[in-house]
Amino acid sequence: MSDDGPITRVLKGILGDLQKSAFDDYEDRELVPELEKRVRSEVKLKELPENGIGRTAAMAAQRQIIDSYMMMLLPFCKVISKQQDTRSLNFDKRAAEEIKKNIEKQLKKGSKDLESHSTLISCLALQGKFKDAEKEVKNLTSNNPDYGMGWHMYGALLWLFGRLDEADVALEKAAKLLPEEKMIPKSLVALRVMMIRK
Repeated sequence: MSDDGPITRVLKGILGDLQKSAFDDYEDRELVPELEKRVRSEVKLKELPENGIGRTAAMAAQRQIIDSYMMMLLPFCKVISKQQDTRSLNFDKRAAEEIKKNIEKQLKKGSKDLESHSTLISCLALQGKFKDAEKEVKNLTSNNPDYGMGWHMYGALLWLFGRLDEADVALEKAAKLLPEEKMIPKSLVALRVMMIRK
């Protein structure tokens, strides 16, 4: 039996639930560890307290931060992992640049292939060229308003930029157009929690 009082036990239970990842039931089990590894390598997290309820609370907060960034990167990583025919997201800048150049050639030839546009946007986003990615995805969604993946990517970019109200609208459109994509509603919940906190 724990020496903790009833309130502490309840808090630990709630915080334990908060430490679970929103990706625990995600269907693409191979992509999740690669996505989390990428986020952890790019996001600087605070040191955790030594022990106690403070550590548990800090771990729950870190899990929410990691999940939020994973949700922001998910649409881009899905497109790239499909394009590369691998789940590794550790492609170097040269590989991304090569994919980007090939896609740009196709698009210059007049390709209207939505997947090619999505791949270009994903390459730009994963290279950190967010403004270029935004320009492309804005063009994609205005020309193809029923393309759910375009809205998913647009919402993710707007979220990255901190333009939460606009991100909410874009992700709402994506959720309606891609009802089979279970992470979009979870992304909307995480985004709305963030909006309430601001």
